Amino acid sequence: MKIYIYESDDLKKYAANFFADAFFKYTNQEFPKEKYDELPRDKNGKPKPIKSNKKLIHFNISHSDKYWGIAFSDQPIGLDFETKLKHQKERKFSTTFLQKILAPNECLIENNPLHNFVAKEAYSKLTGAGLSLGFSKIDANELVKNHRPYSLEDDNIILYAFTEKL
Repeated sequence: MKIYIYESDDLKKYAANFFADAFFKYTNQEFPKEKYDELPRDKNGKPKPIKSNKKLIHFNISHSDKYWGIAFSDQPIGLDFETKLKHQKERKFSTTFLQKILAPNECLIENNPLHNFVAKEAYSKLTGAGLSLGFSKIDANELVKNHRPYSLEDDNIILYAFTEKL
């Protein structure tokens, strides 16, 4: 698994460039930027793998605030990250919000509900179920214990990435 993060004030304008750059770094092959909008997706919008050198390259994209990221793997992958600043401004983690995202008796990861939210979002992207999983039915601590995702926290973002196999 490889994860690439890019920063820009205009993510929409540069997403194709970011994808092409990351694809080249991961595969050492060119990806035509004009094909970015044609990336194959299933009926739920989950990215389908790309064939490269007779291998399937699985990928998943996430973006938050001014950051755009992509994870590549040789197996299905789910990636999500959120910027801390965005959530400090937009989501105050009200009791109602916490009831929607936390399972009964679910402990906070790192004492921060954003960790729980991001882990569940990444897992839902791996499964292709999206938000229909019902976040309050999933315990993020169990996900982390059973699937051992890659996780990262720095001054700006909290990131989780899940693959099907350990």
